[in-house]
Amino acid sequence: MGKRQIANILGHVEYKQGKYRRVANIQAMIAVEPSITVTYDRAAAAQRAIDLSRANFRAFLDGGFPENKADVAAVVGKVDRNSPHDYSAYLTHRPLGTGSAIFISECIFAGGMPMTVRPNTNPKNFDCDSTDLEFYQGGFDDNGWRICPNQQSATNTWKNHEGIKVYFAADTVGLGGQRLDPQLIRDDIVNVVHQGPDANAGQLTEDETAHNNLINKINDPTKNLNTLKAGDYIFIDVSGGDSHGFMVVGWGPLLGTQDGIEYARTTPLSIERASLDSSHVIPYIADFCFGTKDAPTDQYDSENEDDRTGWLQDPRPRPFYSTQVFIIGDTNLRQDQVNYLRKIRYPNPTDLVIAHQRFAHLQWDFYKIPDTVTIPYGRIFYP
Repeated sequence: MGKRQIANILGHVEYKQGKYRRVANIQAMIAVEPSITVTYDRAAAAQRAIDLSRANFRAFLDGGFPENKADVAAVVGKVDRNSPHDYSAYLTHRPLGTGSAIFISECIFAGGMPMTVRPNTNPKNFDCDSTDLEFYQGGFDDNGWRICPNQQSATNTWKNHEGIKVYFAADTVGLGGQRLDPQLIRDDIVNVVHQGPDANAGQLTEDETAHNNLINKINDPTKNLNTLKAGDYIFIDVSGGDSHGFMVVGWGPLLGTQDGIEYARTTPLSIERASLDSSHVIPYIADFCFGTKDAPTDQYDSENEDDRTGWLQDPRPRPFYSTQVFIIGDTNLRQDQVNYLRKIRYPNPTDLVIAHQRFAHLQWDFYKIPDTVTIPYGRIFYP
């Protein structure tokens, strides 16, 4: 017997958020489907991203993630066959199956956002039908957001960045989030941090005017980008490749890539802009950017596909603009990065070097995940 039927039998009782309570108008209760209101725990979502990015980064030292599809690693560590969070039917760590969107969904879920089914779908159904897997246009009103345990996969709203954007933040049909203004473009940071590849790659420039211009644009009181918080989401459309996304893990100071990684490792970040420290004026991000065996794409890549297994960048918390940094050679890297980062050959095929590669994108799009959501009880999915 369902919760609603129980409430009806009890009379003037409403079931909400796991509790029964009396209501004055039983007819009104019957007419409105019971719902659950959830507050998004941003600190928990951000901490999940921080912990996963660090654990995943260290895992590469133990021989890398497995390349066998039948035993492929998930973005939460090695696949646990006793867990419903098994993506082995989809996750290959190759283009269109890298796991970066799954990383985002796992972190949002850790923040308390409930899994959902499409309208008029049985929540007890562990399978995702073909339409649910393939379709992500239309937002929350038309789609669920969940894992598919019996198919070792997930809905496209969960495992694809376009689906995440539509489900949480599409105008009128999303779950209440929004795209923040303004977008930041490459020109905003080109004079802020050395993009490389050169000896200064990743370091801040001495152009204080460029530094101030970036900070002022982010914190413009006439816009809403300064409302970005930990647990929000950044999307980039990668030119000539798969899209990518990042979880915002907090705000920190304006620092170079390596100094920013070290700062985030040793010092708490602000959930909101400058909430812990007045110098915390830059969004910091974490992600999942592991790839395995792919064809070479430019002069920096080896023709040997095996040389391209590893991390595209250091995925741990870092300033958002670090995604545009290209580091060649060991001299600019910390020792743990020398061990973990993807190995490529440049420029001589016989010279093996280490690289922190930049993403080929033109802008960062910032998305607000809603602070609270109200979900009809009949659409909640419990794996």
